[in-house]
Amino acid sequence: MKVVVGSASAIKLAALQKVYPDASVSGVEVVSAVPPQPVGRPQTEEGARHRAVEAHKAKPGIENGMYQVEHEGQLKWVDAACIVVICKKEGGNVESVVWSDEIDIPADFPKGPEGEWSVLKDPHNEITQGKRPRASFISDALLAWKNEEA
Repeated sequence: MKVVVGSASAIKLAALQKVYPDASVSGVEVVSAVPPQPVGRPQTEEGARHRAVEAHKAKPGIENGMYQVEHEGQLKWVDAACIVVICKKEGGNVESVVWSDEIDIPADFPKGPEGEWSVLKDPHNEITQGKRPRASFISDALLAWKNEEA
């Protein structure tokens, strides 16, 4: 099996390789068509879909974004990965949208120079104190999707 990801992110590639250990996983740099730090589920999904379509043209796309959710009457920021998988099937392509678990973004978490919530590539690892890196959020979501498809 050949898997092409619309990103060169080592974290995203490693997550896919974990789910598909026998596959040939490669990344291709594509423009996500959304800001560097997508805000909101719709914008995050738009970026993931655009990455998947462009990667599919070039040779699934993953986009992490942040959005607010209401919890006990308060708004809080969370981050989640949106994975758009485009599979070739008889008669055309089949698209699936998969969301990872959300992770709460601490209110005091440092912001980057462009207002993004972290300058780190794996803030999940820092937030969970090394217990659950970003790649595991992505691979867990992909494994759940893979098991549903089986």
